[in-house]
Amino acid sequence: MRIATVSPGTQQMIIVLLPLLALAASLLLVYPEWMQLGTAQREVAQKEQRLRTLQETPPTIESVIPAVEDRPGEPARFLGEINDLAAVSGCTFRGWEVQTSGTPPSEGAKSEVRPVQVKITLAGRYADIRQFLARLSGAPRIYTVTALSLAPAPDSEKNILPDARLVAILTIERYLVSAT
Repeated sequence: MRIATVSPGTQQMIIVLLPLLALAASLLLVYPEWMQLGTAQREVAQKEQRLRTLQETPPTIESVIPAVEDRPGEPARFLGEINDLAAVSGCTFRGWEVQTSGTPPSEGAKSEVRPVQVKITLAGRYADIRQFLARLSGAPRIYTVTALSLAPAPDSEKNILPDARLVAILTIERYLVSAT
């Protein structure tokens, strides 16, 4: 059996062309991916710059409503929002009582803002009540807690454990403006 022989000129041509073919194949496969790497690096740099800008800029709260119009459905919306905040925080809404209604606006001052204080009673663990207060501070309206008292629930034992239920009585002030 005879082994095929290749002439020295053909061997030299294979030695030169094989690396050139490998280079061409790598350029066709690697170069497009390399271009995507450059694009991705530019996008990362832009996003890092935007992140630095956002971190240096103080947050602005544009969605907070300082006062709502005094309409017939406002107390129900207020109580619904408080009940929702209590439920999400793990508290039980037990009741409410209007404390002061502020002075009704005079006829000349149609856009006068007046405070309305409401006493809210909640039941829950200490952590739940703290969560309720944190959520209340992030509410879409401005609410001011003017008084807060915590006491053990009537059905709890003398030794208050961290998981024991407490009764929180809060006086919350909300703000109304006359409906136009």
